[in-house]
Amino acid sequence: MNFELWMKEVRNLGWKPGLSRIKSLLNRLDNPQNKLDIIHITGTNGKGSTATLLHNILVKGNYKVGQFSSPSILGFHHMYLINHMPITEERLNEIGKTLKLVIENMIEEGEEHPTEYEILAAAMYQYFFEEHVDFAVVEVAMGGEKDCTNVMDYSIQSIITPISMDHTDFLGDTLAKIAIEKSGVIKNNSVLISHKQEDEVIQVLKNVCEQKQTVIRIIDTDETPNYRNPYQVFHYKGLEIQSKLLGKHQMKNICVVIEAVHDLMTRGYASMTTEALLEAIKETTFEGRFEQYENYILDGAHNNESLKALAETLKFVDSKKRKVILGVLGDKDINEGLIALKPFVESFILTEPNSPRKLDVKLLKEKVEQLGIDVSLCTTNYEEALKAAGTSALICGSFYLIQELRPKLIQ
Repeated sequence: MNFELWMKEVRNLGWKPGLSRIKSLLNRLDNPQNKLDIIHITGTNGKGSTATLLHNILVKGNYKVGQFSSPSILGFHHMYLINHMPITEERLNEIGKTLKLVIENMIEEGEEHPTEYEILAAAMYQYFFEEHVDFAVVEVAMGGEKDCTNVMDYSIQSIITPISMDHTDFLGDTLAKIAIEKSGVIKNNSVLISHKQEDEVIQVLKNVCEQKQTVIRIIDTDETPNYRNPYQVFHYKGLEIQSKLLGKHQMKNICVVIEAVHDLMTRGYASMTTEALLEAIKETTFEGRFEQYENYILDGAHNNESLKALAETLKFVDSKKRKVILGVLGDKDINEGLIALKPFVESFILTEPNSPRKLDVKLLKEKVEQLGIDVSLCTTNYEEALKAAGTSALICGSFYLIQELRPKLIQ
């Protein structure tokens, strides 16, 4: 069987709420998720950078580390990493064959078929268990409480990146409601590492941690980093940090990850030298996060907060005006972000991500022009968009767009 083709078939079943299907599936696999040391990451922005940093640091400490992030702009198999290496097609097909047999038994017994993402998550837990990873760094897809990665009895640590208004149809229409949903990853008698958040978010997190007798650590730094091409340089707790992940938001992600690693060391889960920690941070890059290739910048800024962070990073690195290729999903609020980005835009080339949730390019044109920003081209043809951009451009918006355009630039 071909796992990736199977997932395309399952995708037609659509999305269904609830965790009963994946819990039944995992129970029939003897609950591999409960046999792993899991670090569970949620939030609105910064989850992928945080997971990648943590993965790289723990690998540098000579641990075997699994990382699950979805989607991956590098392709399907890169959702499942162990020590930087994606799962092989053969191995994924083997696990898929096992899961398909179990699901056939579920259906015979009158249960519902698990959804695509439920199967992806179950495959991840089974793979990491079979490979005996020391740590499983697991990124939620959306939310927390009802996300299908959130099926473990216990996680050794939870990390919550900045929470902002996103997916309001599913998560709630206030920051407090979204925080309640995302706080569902917090487990009893564990540790939560969180970015500094809005007051209403922090209050929710503190209340949940008190109920669950879990320690909460809120991390904040207001230092302004310096730019020494290709690194940003800053200090945190007496350490000089150098990183190719640029922008103040990435500095804050790094500080959160440093605290997460220190917590794991304090509680005896991990051990490593300061030199290894700093080297791992310095070496870490992340595709599609202010990724610079020749005269192009690729950044998966896709909502207000990430577009504002992109604007701040452009100001930090190089504030010249650029042609901007933009394509976004229809459920994203981007008006404030586009206003922040406006000073750095020569003109917009508008297109659409490869996703059923895409915002029609004509509707995007209306949104952009209402803000008084020039649009030079609207097209659904990626080759045409790149030709119009010439040899220098900023490409931003949905990661589904970055996933399509990146291979056309980086051979």
